[in-house]
Amino acid sequence: MGGFNYRTLSWPPLAHDSNVTREVIDFCDCLEENFFTQHVVECTRQDAILDLVITDEPAMIHDVVSLGTFPGSDHNALLWTLVVKTVYNESHIQMFDYSRADVEGIKSELQTVDWQKLFCDTDAEQNWLAFREVIEY
Repeated sequence: MGGFNYRTLSWPPLAHDSNVTREVIDFCDCLEENFFTQHVVECTRQDAILDLVITDEPAMIHDVVSLGTFPGSDHNALLWTLVVKTVYNESHIQMFDYSRADVEGIKSELQTVDWQKLFCDTDAEQNWLAFREVIEY
């Protein structure tokens, strides 16, 4: 959210609005192409929508209202309801506890492999498959 200062009379800006510049059109196109929603539809300063609230979820913002201006400002303050929903997804993934690994046993096992013979006269893909087979099995 913020003051973008695109002096439009409505949202989305109308083609016959004399304040619509190429920059405004490009900005609106960018929002649309990236599936963003702009939620402010009332003027935030005199007869223009200068302040925008943009989200990537259309249902995230509700009840945008103007609170009027505050001392020292010529923009209307905005208040809106932000909808936030947290969903707990329980997942079960296998995690290895490497602190309990038998490092010496792994080193000993790897020293029994004839790596020269395993990688002799093969390309990188075949070497990878052979290496993976030794490590995984």
